Amino acid sequence: MAQLGQSGAALRASDHRPDGRYGVTALTGQLAIIDHMLTSRGASVLVVDDHPIYRQGLVSALQSERGGLYVNAVPNAEQAIEALTRDRGYDLLVVDYRLPGCDGLSLIETVRARWPTVGCALISGVDESGIAVRARQLGCVGCLSKMLDSTALVRAIGLMLGGELCFSPHDGDNDDDAVTLTDRQAEVLQLVSIGRSNKEIARAIGVTERTVKDHLTSIYSRLCVAGRAEAAARAAAHGLIALQRGSR
Repeated sequence: MAQLGQSGAALRASDHRPDGRYGVTALTGQLAIIDHMLTSRGASVLVVDDHPIYRQGLVSALQSERGGLYVNAVPNAEQAIEALTRDRGYDLLVVDYRLPGCDGLSLIETVRARWPTVGCALISGVDESGIAVRARQLGCVGCLSKMLDSTALVRAIGLMLGGELCFSPHDGDNDDDAVTLTDRQAEVLQLVSIGRSNKEIARAIGVTERTVKDHLTSIYSRLCVAGRAEAAARAAAHGLIALQRGSR
């Protein structure tokens, strides 16, 4: 799988559902909205990470996917506050959990108080218990593991820029809401888990094959995975579907 510093995957789209919850939707029509946001409006991301290779790798991965996306990067909390004060209008702050002199959650708490319209996401290379739970309590839009490859990480940042919550699981976290699927996504993935093809799934739930493909793309983005087997395994691990032997 590609590592940071190489090209990431295309950003995926999401929307805000009428019921007030955030949910990943099919890409048809929505991708154009994200493209417009990232290019015409000029979305901006501030990365805060003290590891220069990882920091530059993430910046390069983001910039390689969307030329209209402005990405700035700083190594510590002090420079992050300076950047936010100087350059108003950041859409998303991506913060490493371990920073010199403080942890990323402390910086996020300060930013949420002073700039409540800036979305905040935590990235972490440690599996400390409760990280995702604490991030959600502070109002973060995401908490991602540094073990994700560039494809999944860039995709997740695209989701968060589009208004989606994106929390990848961390060892020791017991937050059952950290990974969620819509009812339809769970239905599709349940059929995937018993070996059904896209054509068979489409027939079973009364939609087109294209719609099934769109659901799967959204599921992969939501779960931060690359394929069918991994998606089914991760969903089952979080109790979202039940793995069982399929019958043909």
